[in-house]
Amino acid sequence: MSKYGRYRFWLDGGYDRDQVGDCEYHPDHQWIVIRVGDVHPGYRWPDEKMAICKGCFVPRCGHTTEPNPCLLPRHHEGEHES
Repeated sequence: MSKYGRYRFWLDGGYDRDQVGDCEYHPDHQWIVIRVGDVHPGYRWPDEKMAICKGCFVPRCGHTTEPNPCLLPRHHEGEHES
C-alpha cells in the first residue's frame, strides 16, 4: 500500500481538523491528484481522482475536473477561493 493509504480519513467521511491546521503547508496546502483505487484497493470507483494535500492528506474542495477549483480543504466554512 502506498504512503497515502495510512490516512484514510478522506475515504471514510471525515478528517482531523487539528491535523489539517498543523500541516507544514497550511494554509496554502500543496495539492496532488491521486487515483483512489491505488490507495484503497476494492474501492467501488477505483478510477476516481481526488486532490489531496501531500502534507496532511486532507481532500481539496470540489472535483479534479473543474477548470478553476476552490483551493481550500473540503467542507470548509465561508466562500470558495480560487
